[in-house]
Amino acid sequence: MANVLLALETKFEKELITLRKILLQLSYNSKMKDISSVYELTEPYAYGISVVAHIELAKKSPLEAKGEIEKILASVKSEYFKWEILLIDDVVFRSPHLTIPHPLLHKSPKWIVPATDIWESYNHPVLNESIKTIRNSFKEIEGISFYKQNKTLLDFLSNEN
Repeated sequence: MANVLLALETKFEKELITLRKILLQLSYNSKMKDISSVYELTEPYAYGISVVAHIELAKKSPLEAKGEIEKILASVKSEYFKWEILLIDDVVFRSPHLTIPHPLLHKSPKWIVPATDIWESYNHPVLNESIKTIRNSFKEIEGISFYKQNKTLLDFLSNEN
């Protein structure tokens, strides 16, 4: 099993239900380790979360892992939803279709702030710095603000299982 950090985003507050459905699908197909709080993103205007999912990746390349995640998420349809794989354990991988760690992770408050909520001790395999250290290197955090606790998204686990 490998730790995968996914960034999930949706454009509208009413689409938080879409994020719940996505988390439900991920929980059926993998072990959820943690979910960050919900953050409001101002550029582009959206609500975003980061999720650490425990997904079986034994003898699979990162591209195969991406395909596996795409299959899991395919059942949730929304034109307002997007996702990115940010990290897979200490994997460093580059192809025309996928780069791990995500090349913008350390530059993007919309990903690094929620990631710090749930995986602050993770050591970036290229930068050799913890997520918390990377987050603290920002002089100002712009374009993202706390919106709701993760419980908002976790209620589905007790209500729908």
